[in-house]
Amino acid sequence: MNTSTSSGYSGLSSPVMKSMAEEYLSDISFSTIGALTGISEEKFVIILGTIKSFASEDSWFYNACKTCNKKVFTNTISKAKEDGSEGYDEVTVLECQTDRCNKRTVVSVPRIKLLIRVQDCTGIVTLTLFEREVVKLLNVNANQLLDNNMELASEGNFPSELRALINRRFAFKIAIASFNINKKLDGYSVSKLTENPSIIKDLDAHFDVYQVLYVPYTLT
Repeated sequence: MNTSTSSGYSGLSSPVMKSMAEEYLSDISFSTIGALTGISEEKFVIILGTIKSFASEDSWFYNACKTCNKKVFTNTISKAKEDGSEGYDEVTVLECQTDRCNKRTVVSVPRIKLLIRVQDCTGIVTLTLFEREVVKLLNVNANQLLDNNMELASEGNFPSELRALINRRFAFKIAIASFNINKKLDGYSVSKLTENPSIIKDLDAHFDVYQVLYVPYTLT
C-alpha cells in the first residue's frame, strides 16, 4: 500500500503528518453521499464516488489575492492625474476584502476552483475542488491552463485537462463546515482525494456496498 505522506486540511484543525493509509482508513468518519445531510458537527468525512459532471457553468478559475488566496474584486476609484494636471482619472483596482489584507490594491493570481458533481449509489453531491489537489492529479495549474485555453476560458468552457476528470472514481476526504450544517447546503470542500487502488479496495470493503459507476441520474 502506498505510504506517501500528506498534510491536513487547513479549514479545520490540522492533524499531524500521516501516511496515506492512515489519512483515509484510520480515525476518520465514513459516509455515503446520501447520509451527508444528516451530519450535524464539523468534521472530516471520507466518501467514495465518481465525478460525473461539473456543477457550474461559470469559469473554472478565479482571481485570487496573492497574499491570502481569497477571491479579489474589481472596483473603480478616482485618482489624481499622474501628470499633475487638475482633475482625476478613474482607475480600476483589485481589492481584497478579507480582514487579513484589508487593503485597496493587491496583486492577483489565477487559481483553480472547480465545482464537481460526485455520485455513489445513494445520491449526488456537489464538491469544491481547489488548485492544490488538481495540480497533484493533473500536474497543471491555472496559469498553465489559461495559457493553453484562453479562448475556452473566455467562453466559460472547460479545457480538456479538466474534462479528463469526468467518470473517474475517487476517495474524497471532505470538510463538513459550519456553513454546510447551518445552511443545509452541500458544496463541501475537498481536502484530499485519491484513486489509489489499495485505498479504494479497503474502503469498498469497509462500506460493504457496491458503488455504482453509472447510475441513471439526470444531471442539471
